[in-house]
Amino acid sequence: MKPLVLLALILIQSNLRVTSTESFHGVLTLPTPLKTTDGKELAKGHYDVEIRPENGQYSILFIKDGSSISVKGKMVDEGEQELPATIPIIGTHFLRSSEDHLRTAQERQFSQTGLPQYAEESRDWKATLRAYRNNLSAVFFIFQVRDNRAKWKRVDFELREQLTPQDRR
Repeated sequence: MKPLVLLALILIQSNLRVTSTESFHGVLTLPTPLKTTDGKELAKGHYDVEIRPENGQYSILFIKDGSSISVKGKMVDEGEQELPATIPIIGTHFLRSSEDHLRTAQERQFSQTGLPQYAEESRDWKATLRAYRNNLSAVFFIFQVRDNRAKWKRVDFELREQLTPQDRR
């Protein structure tokens, strides 16, 4: 009997470790083709995006038609406020945490307060994603996440724009 209880405790503990890894999901549209630092190409268009921690670092996955491209991020020091690029290419995107409960379509259909759906929804903007480019064709995806102590962490993901500055004109 004792080995079964011990086995059950180990399984429960391992499940807790797996589910405690929080990732963030969203959807975005790339307005221009991009290339990763190792040469993988991202075509212009719609992508599902997932950002997840891996071995003390964050990586961003661009997912389209069942295939994905991953880019490792660089953690930014707490005191550093300056952005590596200043020309916005996409606005601020809300990223949903994997730990947030998703209501069913039926639950979302009926108002609880009589307000319209958009006014009734309350989002915790715990994680956001923005993208900027600089004059040298570098594109930075800026991921910001609020931790449990209400402190913001920032991770920068660097890619390259496939267009030359002359193509933008």
